[in-house]
Amino acid sequence: MKPFTIGVLKEPEYENRVSLTPETLAALHRQQVKILVEKWAGERASIQDEGYAGQGAVLCSRDEVLAQSDLILAIQRPDTETLAKAGKETHWICVYQPLFFPDE
Repeated sequence: MKPFTIGVLKEPEYENRVSLTPETLAALHRQQVKILVEKWAGERASIQDEGYAGQGAVLCSRDEVLAQSDLILAIQRPDTETLAKAGKETHWICVYQPLFFPDE
């Protein structure tokens, strides 16, 4: 059976947080969850790629995260281009801000 895969994307320029830290990732990895992290996702939160890789994450491109994840974690809602690149069965957990994008 294919392992459940969680993806972590690099946030937009205006966001310094990241949706998953290496410590939390380690707990999920112990539960046999595969974690894909976009390269440099934690950079603005002072988390290096090595911290993720050291806890079992697979570092990859944004497109690979979008194509291969069952669930994507994010702080900010992704733009429409990013949403369109994700698989049809991909689920998202991110901050719900209906007034932040009133025209979409």
